[in-house]
Amino acid sequence: METAANKRKVTYRLYSLDEQALKASTDALAQLAPRLEFDRSDVMRAFVHLTPEVDLEALGILRSRFERAGGALPPEDKCDIPLTLRLPGKDDGKIKAMAKRLKARDVPTSEGELVRALAHVKVDWKLFLPKFTAYLTEFPDGRELRWKTP
Repeated sequence: METAANKRKVTYRLYSLDEQALKASTDALAQLAPRLEFDRSDVMRAFVHLTPEVDLEALGILRSRFERAGGALPPEDKCDIPLTLRLPGKDDGKIKAMAKRLKARDVPTSEGELVRALAHVKVDWKLFLPKFTAYLTEFPDGRELRWKTP
């Protein structure tokens, strides 16, 4: 059973461009499922869990280029918007392992960059919604679980 104890609470920082993209994803899902209760952290947790590693690797490489000098990131944008996630150990490990794998390939990256890359994932929301709902059922956010007793 999922418990708050087997999740890792991590905070990443987003640029305003990332926050806007994540908000657009959250709004698109909310429009399709107005009765479903979730927030942007739930959307990101699902992106981490449901994105195949090969896609995460490609997103990480592209994001690394975006954030480096000469990339497309607007210089006036600041990486100061917090996003706190409660990730199951396997998903936290997935982000850590991918950052390590990319660094081994001489791609300058971080766990934060990978999460920021995921903020820009584009999917068919109607096809994604059932997977998202199933994810929320299987892996509820630890905020709710802290208060439940077995």
